[in-house]
Amino acid sequence: MYCREQVRKMEGQGKQDETQVITLSEKVNNLKEINRNNKTLIDSLMNENNELKERLDEIKESENVNFYDKSKNAYDLNLHLCVYELLDHHVAYSNIGPVIKSVLKLVNKKPERLPSPSTIENWSLERGLLAKKHLSVQSEHTTLYSDGASKFGCKWGAFATSDTRKLFITGIERYGN
Repeated sequence: MYCREQVRKMEGQGKQDETQVITLSEKVNNLKEINRNNKTLIDSLMNENNELKERLDEIKESENVNFYDKSKNAYDLNLHLCVYELLDHHVAYSNIGPVIKSVLKLVNKKPERLPSPSTIENWSLERGLLAKKHLSVQSEHTTLYSDGASKFGCKWGAFATSDTRKLFITGIERYGN
């Protein structure tokens, strides 16, 4: 009797053990699948990382720097700010291009295109005129507008401002030759 009772207990425990084995093997299979997915993800990220490193090396080795956006037909805002700073330090219009070239040479770069001295002069005059207009307007919500044109060798600039009341203060000034 005792032996039979022990066998019955063991058989019941064996069924529980089989259920645990099945559950644990399912968990192991799930973890193996997650591990495979993680390895695939790691491999793709490693490949992407290597591609980005190669691209970064190409950029570092690249000699040319492009400040001009052909689609917008305009120079980069950072170049404008650089020119403004050089103008603040009293660098002559005709010397700004060579100064930028010299500085870029320090980091083994060459500019593809730089603004001409007349363009730099226009930028200088525009920033001065805009600053004057901006100082004359007292409203918090002010928008500044500008446009320029050449007529018979003279440069003209039109400037307007508007505020929340939609008032326009317009100025037209002649500058340059």
